[in-house]
Amino acid sequence: MAWFWRKPPPKNPQLPLTQPNEQQAFVKRADPLALFPVTEEEHQRLEFQHHMMHSLLHGNYLAPLQDPLSILDIGCGTGNWAIEMASAFPRANVVGVDIARSPKHEKALERLGNYVYVQADIHQGLPFIAQQFSYVHIRFMTSAIPQPQWMLLLQEVERVTHLGGWIELVDSLPAQQAGPMLRRVERWMTQSMSQRGIDPFHARFFDYDLEYMRLAHTVSRDIVTPLQIPSGRSIERLSTLAVVNLQATVHALRPALLTLPGVSVPLFESTLDALQNELLQKQPPALMQFRCAYGQKTGSRR
Repeated sequence: MAWFWRKPPPKNPQLPLTQPNEQQAFVKRADPLALFPVTEEEHQRLEFQHHMMHSLLHGNYLAPLQDPLSILDIGCGTGNWAIEMASAFPRANVVGVDIARSPKHEKALERLGNYVYVQADIHQGLPFIAQQFSYVHIRFMTSAIPQPQWMLLLQEVERVTHLGGWIELVDSLPAQQAGPMLRRVERWMTQSMSQRGIDPFHARFFDYDLEYMRLAHTVSRDIVTPLQIPSGRSIERLSTLAVVNLQATVHALRPALLTLPGVSVPLFESTLDALQNELLQKQPPALMQFRCAYGQKTGSRR
């Protein structure tokens, strides 16, 4: 299936999914700018995150797709989203691109004839021909890409999307009604990522991103779910999923957050303990937010 290539894919060896310790997990990674380590725990976090978003969105996408013939998932991670889309749209050629390879891709390549995984560094552009894809999907990538390169990526996304095709962006927003411990954790995340030129809550500007790509028929929708730990009473399943996702995210970022000035191991651990109590007791609960924005390409921005 050479239909999508602009240039041959890099022949990098498969990356390990585990690292000996958290220091090495932080230093030895596929993407030196990334904060999330390449570990089995991170693999599991991404799996869980996908299922949470599927439940929140009641599916895998919001754009009004009508039998797309080619789909691109940028930063496909474990491959769950792209693989499910390949199953849902058997007539479509589905491509997942990421810098790190997951074993799930190998199984999908054996099972699905319409799915291809491409190992590439998206910081260097997208290795695909112009106007190739009917639908391009980017989810939870703003925390991995510095702002100047994000704008360059948007140019690339617009380039590889054909006229009439759809582009969809999905990412996190700051929590609403957050207590002091959750605000502290969000502040640490922002400080750590800003050192790399990254805005973890860039989703606030997705409307401008769609305008930058000169998309038409744009829609922006915020998805909200409570952040609350069960305490013996009935609670929505999505609330529990959101809490587990937050805990896994903070755990994955631990090595990076501990490099911040003033963030010691005792302070980090006590903050997590206090956050646990905050999520258990706070009323009204904090609200986790995600923004989904999409639009249709009707012309070229250049």
